[in-house]
Amino acid sequence: GTGIEIDLAKVPQRAPDMTPYEILLSESQERMLIIVHKGCEEEVKRIFDKWDLPWAEVGEVTGDGMMVVKNHGEVIATVPAAKLADDAPIYHREAREPAYLGQTRALRLDDIPALADPRAALAKLLGWPTIASKNWVYRQYDHMVRAGSALSPGSDAAVIRVKADSYPPLPNDAPQNGIPDKYLAMSVDCNGVHVYLDPYEGSKATVAEAARNLVCSGARPLGATDNLNFGNPHNPELFWQLKESVRGLAEACEAFGTPVTGGNVSLYNQNPAGAIDPTPTVGMVGLVETPEHITSQWFKDEGDAVILLGQAVNSDDPLLGLGGSALLQLEHGRKEGTPPPCDLAKEGALHDALLGLIATGAVKSAHDCAEGGLAVALAECCISQLTARNTPRLT
Repeated sequence: GTGIEIDLAKVPQRAPDMTPYEILLSESQERMLIIVHKGCEEEVKRIFDKWDLPWAEVGEVTGDGMMVVKNHGEVIATVPAAKLADDAPIYHREAREPAYLGQTRALRLDDIPALADPRAALAKLLGWPTIASKNWVYRQYDHMVRAGSALSPGSDAAVIRVKADSYPPLPNDAPQNGIPDKYLAMSVDCNGVHVYLDPYEGSKATVAEAARNLVCSGARPLGATDNLNFGNPHNPELFWQLKESVRGLAEACEAFGTPVTGGNVSLYNQNPAGAIDPTPTVGMVGLVETPEHITSQWFKDEGDAVILLGQAVNSDDPLLGLGGSALLQLEHGRKEGTPPPCDLAKEGALHDALLGLIATGAVKSAHDCAEGGLAVALAECCISQLTARNTPRLT
């Protein structure tokens, strides 16, 4: 089987005279271990040198199935690699469905009063911090650094241009055919209330929304990272939230072909009043094939047709999309109900259809429906462009 041999003496160290034990188990941040194809070492080193990133070649992959740790050539540890990977014991912590779900799932459509003033409710939703524009935050930072922003923050996803001069110089003997610019779209999403009410479906929907934001920007999703924020895992009910959430994330990422390349876990987020809503935040990156496919969310020209892709309301959902909704929380003060189920097959079909339409050149703008539903989505299409925010029509 596959093994590895490393020499700790080659590992960059933050302090002098560190013991092999300290070097091997240190959890210093901002470090990554990568495996490079034999013969490609110089190409990888050129990339690191271009961006002034420190690097060190610390070992090599072997075929004896052993993890051999050396220090200045002296063997200090030998462990079968499988014992640290495939054969490692799985920790089964007690998990129990939370008691609160019995109450939140009891909500029925007849329990929700009709809106007295829909127009006032929409204005209230648009001013809610979860939905309101975040321009006041990101305008304070330089999101135009290196002039690489192809689509600035404020749309479904940000799109950056990776310019040819971002790549390391090619070797002199390599073909100098030029390297094309690439366009990467990035989104970050999570609806913590939906995850609280149904960790499995809410987490699937989190991945789906992140992917949908990329697709609405003209990008095919490539990969993801996550930031899992939960309460105390020693509490069986809170561990059940984490367990079910991870199950949903994994299923959705597999369905969309977006591997999770890394992430972070933050546990014990609570105070004497209780834990935070489970918040598995997902960041996703996608590739835009050509700059002509970059699509923003705001309307462009009067008279253009507005087309809704997918069902306006899921008829299989007894709450018709109102479970855990922003409207239910803000207008009625209730964090209850069952969130809409997430059909991953339909989501994937929607992605393919929209990307195909964008490729034809017929689509001028695209925006996903999320918090606040269709009404908020349409409003954002009207006012999200920076120049539209202070027009007389909105005052």
